[in-house]
Amino acid sequence: MITHVDITPLVFDSHLFSLDVKTLEIPTDFPISGIIDAIQETDFDLLYIFSKRPIETELLQYEQLINLSYSDEKVVFSGSVENLISTNSTISVISNIVESADLLVLESLALQSGEFSRFHLDQKLPNKAFNTLYSTWLSKSLSKEYADDYYIAYDGKAVGLLTSSIRAGDAQIGLLAVDKHSRGKGIGRHLLSRFATEMENRGIEKVIIPTQRANINACGFYQSLGLSESEHKFIYHCWKNNG
Repeated sequence: MITHVDITPLVFDSHLFSLDVKTLEIPTDFPISGIIDAIQETDFDLLYIFSKRPIETELLQYEQLINLSYSDEKVVFSGSVENLISTNSTISVISNIVESADLLVLESLALQSGEFSRFHLDQKLPNKAFNTLYSTWLSKSLSKEYADDYYIAYDGKAVGLLTSSIRAGDAQIGLLAVDKHSRGKGIGRHLLSRFATEMENRGIEKVIIPTQRANINACGFYQSLGLSESEHKFIYHCWKNNG
């Protein structure tokens, strides 16, 4: 039985939020009492806790030492890229080419992709930091540092964005958004189809798409495409009152 857990510093997040941010991945068979002990013994401002099983939130709000600001459930859908390929659409999708005139619109799409992000919904985190996080994600995806490919959908202007990476032979979606004023037109489906066609041409067979359980529309959409839930993880944001 595991008797020790590691609480790891997160340099990027600490710099972004100007806080001492750490992360804790709870082993499946580790007792919750041991988690509380580890939290008490560690200095931090904000701690991300990841667990494959739900934790009673009351246990994480230990006396007046720890405050829980947000809880979330990450869900991962996966399946064959073939499931995503659909018939042609009048929507134009361009891959790996971006015009400078589109950058502001793309930044807006990147922020919209984080509508259900824990970094957006945790009200104790500054909204400015969320904007910086997703703007950075976008810029580093367009420069191919965070992504291998990106796809932009146009309907008179840029209305959709998808970024993807190849990880261990599988295609993984990063940012995915359709402008809120252009939804319901099949743009998301066509973006995924264009992406999937490219992956199939490269011999990639499996796609992985993470989202949040609270994003009911996205979960239903991915299931309608024939993808199935392959993983889930509970996430908690805990703050320590350091005096």
